[in-house]
Amino acid sequence: MNFINIEFLYLLLFVLIYIYRYKMNRKAIFLMSSFICIVIALSRPVIISSNAKSKILDIEFVIALDVSKSMLSQDVKPNRFDFAKEKIAQLLKNLQGEKIALLGFSNQTYMIIPSSNNYEIISFLTKNIDLKNINKDGTNFLSILKASNEILKHRKNKVILLISDGGDEDNFTDEVNYANKNNISVYSYLIASKQGSVIKYKEELVKDKNQDIVISKLNQNINILSSKTDGLSQEYSLKNNDFKIIIDSIRKKFDSSIEVSSENKIELFYVFIIFSFLFFMLSRFEIKGFR
Repeated sequence: MNFINIEFLYLLLFVLIYIYRYKMNRKAIFLMSSFICIVIALSRPVIISSNAKSKILDIEFVIALDVSKSMLSQDVKPNRFDFAKEKIAQLLKNLQGEKIALLGFSNQTYMIIPSSNNYEIISFLTKNIDLKNINKDGTNFLSILKASNEILKHRKNKVILLISDGGDEDNFTDEVNYANKNNISVYSYLIASKQGSVIKYKEELVKDKNQDIVISKLNQNINILSSKTDGLSQEYSLKNNDFKIIIDSIRKKFDSSIEVSSENKIELFYVFIIFSFLFFMLSRFEIKGFR
């Protein structure tokens, strides 16, 4: 038997002091036994039934989520941004211990979640991102590449998964050159339709400098960024497993693995709590012949 919080066992010194200084009777014995059981329960006794070791791929990549105004377009229901958050939740369900960092980007880059494989926290924080609090136009893909490169600078292979409508850039030459120079593979998951849609921001339609209503469409030029950096580009779908091809491709880029240990711990604290309660109840009743 092992103890997780073994420091609590020092409280048993009070038992020795009490026994040394005071006379023990029936009631004191039961109360002291109850106290001892409580102390043992606090120390969290456990039985380790196994110590299995397994190897997992040492994978880490960046998810870059487009948070520009164009993601509020409703050509994808309920809108591009909410659809993107749902897709990230589906993606997390298909991961197997990979570490991911989540960045938001428009004309600036925002750190949302540092590298982690705590998918529950990542999912919770992702669901609570509110695009209406980010008043930014345009998309700066070079900025997100630089931020991702900084996060993954300790990695030989660097992978970025862009979740975006493609922005409005026509030429990705600078981005391609930067990605290849820094060994970055760019995967893109595109959420937008070819016919496009208006952008409604704070109950008003977004207009350009000439006061014309903006129609945001899928920008397929971003496919060049993925194809020339040894990545993949994929358009959105309603399937639950449409990230499988991308994730499988990312995993093939990593051939290193780490060994992890998993222990099967059986908690015993509740047993001592039960005994503590029984000893306490016995201290409250008179037992004939035992004082």
